[in-house]
Amino acid sequence: MEKGLICISTLSHFEELRRFLHSFLSHNSFPVHVIIAHDIKDAHKQKTLCAFHSPFKHTIMMDTDILVNGDLGPLFETAEKGFIGIIREKKTPVLNSGVIVFPTELMKKVCAIWTLKFDDKRIHSNQGKLCPSGGVWDQDILNIILPQFPYKELSSEFNHILHDLSPEEENKIYDTIKVFHFLHHPNIDRNLYKSFRTYMEL
Repeated sequence: MEKGLICISTLSHFEELRRFLHSFLSHNSFPVHVIIAHDIKDAHKQKTLCAFHSPFKHTIMMDTDILVNGDLGPLFETAEKGFIGIIREKKTPVLNSGVIVFPTELMKKVCAIWTLKFDDKRIHSNQGKLCPSGGVWDQDILNIILPQFPYKELSSEFNHILHDLSPEEENKIYDTIKVFHFLHHPNIDRNLYKSFRTYMEL
């Protein structure tokens, strides 16, 4: 198949997956491929293998703690030009792995390195013990290796992270944001945000 979406979830996160897919299918019609991991630790691992899971020539991979609020079709333009597309978090140097678009064959080269370094990090950290969840090591490692490959930074409208704006600021630009990403943040009440309330009502 030419292009489509993949996402990775677990049975314990079924409601999160359902809400995400509901919002995605309300705005998009291209096919979806869901990978069910054994647990959250395995989900992090499978993310590093994302290109090998994709049945598509050009792929969007997304986390599921997300509300889709618009057409994601324009993302494919980056992959069709031979680049991996990713969004940098505002006010940080971090490339956020919650939304990535890629030519699948190119991304397989990234994943071959990504998954090996992820395993190595887990095995040799925490005094030789496996980290229970894998933490955000998948994202940390991707930030290190991605500059070796052709990639482009995309507009934050395709991966708007909740804590970047106040609830009032979000309301002003709500209709321009295509993807709301609800990263867990202990100091933020997500229920104050229209996007999160909409997501929870699905």
